[in-house]
Amino acid sequence: MNAIFVPSDFLLPSVRSALTSAGRLAPIGDPRHVFIVTIDGDQNGCEALRQKTIDADIATRLDEFGRQAVRAVTTALGGKTVTPRTVQSKGLVLNQANYATTNEQVWGCGD
Repeated sequence: MNAIFVPSDFLLPSVRSALTSAGRLAPIGDPRHVFIVTIDGDQNGCEALRQKTIDADIATRLDEFGRQAVRAVTTALGGKTVTPRTVQSKGLVLNQANYATTNEQVWGCGD
C-alpha cells in the first residue's frame, strides 16, 4: 500500500493508529511514507499537514456552503423553485507547498 484517500479528517486518528501499528507512519520524504489525501480542513487535517504526515487536504468551504443554503432556503420560502437543484462548491487544496499561505482561510487550521 502506498496511498490512502481518507473521506474525512475525523478519520485521521484511526489512520494514524493503523499506520503506526504497521510501522508506516512516516513524514513526507521518508521511504516508509504513505501518500495521504483527506477532506475537510478540520483540526486533525491541519495538524497532520503541520507534522508533514499527510500530503494534501481538500478543505470544505463552509462560507460557500452557507451562502448556497441561505439562497436556496430564501428562494423556497418565497414560493419559487430552487435551481439548480444540485450545486457544487469547490474546495481549497492545502498541501505542503501552499500551507503557510492558505491555512488561515481554513476553518480548522487556526494556527
